[in-house]
Formats: sequence, C-alpha cells, structure tokens
Amino acid sequence: MTPPIPKILGPENAINSLREIEELFSTAFWLSPDCVSLVRAIDGALIKANAALCRLWKTNPEDVAGKTSADYSTWVNADEQLGFVGALKTDGGCFDHEATLLLKDGREVVFKLSARLVTFNNESCILNVLRDITQERMIGLALKKSEVRYRRLFETAKDGILILDEETGMVMDANPFLVELLGFSHAEFLGKAVWELGFFKDVDANEAMFEELRANGYVRYEHLPLETAGGQKIDVEFVSNVYLVE
Repeated sequence: MTPPIPKILGPENAINSLREIEELFSTAFWLSPDCVSLVRAIDGALIKANAALCRLWKTNPEDVAGKTSADYSTWVNADEQLGFVGALKTDGGCFDHEATLLLKDGREVVFKLSARLVTFNNESCILNVLRDITQERMIGLALKKSEVRYRRLFETAKDGILILDEETGMVMDANPFLVELLGFSHAEFLGKAVWELGFFKDVDANEAMFEELRANGYVRYEHLPLETAGGQKIDVEFVSNVYLVE
C-alpha cells in the first residue's frame, strides 16, 4: 500500500500548529505529577518550575525565576551529584538517576531524576524531571525488615515448618528444625509434592489431606504418623493454613 503524501502546511497553518504544540507542552509541563524544571545550563538559574515542584518547595511559580535549585534543596550524596553532572557532560543527559535531596524545611526526599540538555530561547538549558520515590523506598525497607524478622522466626522455630505451593503442593521451603527432626536433607524436601515425601507413608491419604486443605483453607491432625530417614516412627501434631503471598 502506498503511504499517503504528507500535507504541506502553509505559513499560517504551520504557526498555528506550533502554537498548539507549545500549548500542549505547557499544559503537560504544568499538570505533570512529577516535579519538572527548566534551568539555564551556564549558571543553573531556574527559568520554569511546574506546580508539583513548587508544592514540594512550598513556593510560588512566580518566585522561582532567577533562583537556583540550591535555594530550595541540597544534594545529600556528593557521588550522586557528581554522577549526574558527569552524565550531562558525556551523554547530554541521564535517565532514572537516583538523587537524595535535603529540602530547606528539613525533609529528606529520594528521587529518580531524568534530565536532558535542550535549547531554549537560543540558550543551552537543562530539562529536569524528578519522580518522588521516598514512599516507595520506605515501603521497600519495611518489607525487607519484615522479611528478616520472618526469616529469623522460620530458622529458629522449635516446630517443624513446611511451606507449600497452594496450587501444586510442591515444597517451597523447610525449616532447620524439620530437617533435623526427620533426618532428610533440605534438598530432599524441595521440588517434591508433599505427598511424595518419604516420611509420609500413606500417599493417598496425604494427597487427600492436601485437597482438604485447599478446599477449606485449614487442616489439623493431632496424631499424624511420620517416619524419619532412619526408620523411626513418630506422631506429630500437624496444623496447616492457606495464606496469601503478594
């Protein structure tokens, strides 16, 4: 299929088109939830700052012209700042560069910073876009701490613990107490369905038990017979719950 011939705009139409593009850019610049600024490359003087950045700095758009970002915040990490400056010099910009800034009101904010050298009014300028990831970072740290607490409980518990995949019944993990109690290696637990494990002698009964767990979300047996790797028969209390991950 022959592509359509592009329309050649007359001077008046071209000017109107440029005005529309400028209006669209100006609207996107102002309404962006990310913090956006345009600064002169030669001295860092602010030309424009959008509403999100003004809210962050607790200032008005008309008050930022001629000031620099240093009037509102400072870099916490010198290496992050050097990396940003180096990227501007060598590549003309950066994408998702991490920046930790200390605001004048004492707040420390973590950003993903993207920037590009541009020409504006015949001057070399830097267009900056900052995405606040402070909350995201805090959630990540909280999850990491939670994982550490869970892992410590799992590793030190004086009860045997198995973690199974709810869909397949495959063993995802077994804690050290269970490994020691039954005498099988940790590797012998992993990748097997729970009813295939050597210490469960009644395969059919244990497969049915797993289906009961999936159906009801909970099973409990006061005297479940198991057999250790050494052939010793033991009775255990067995409690299992279904829970959601992610």
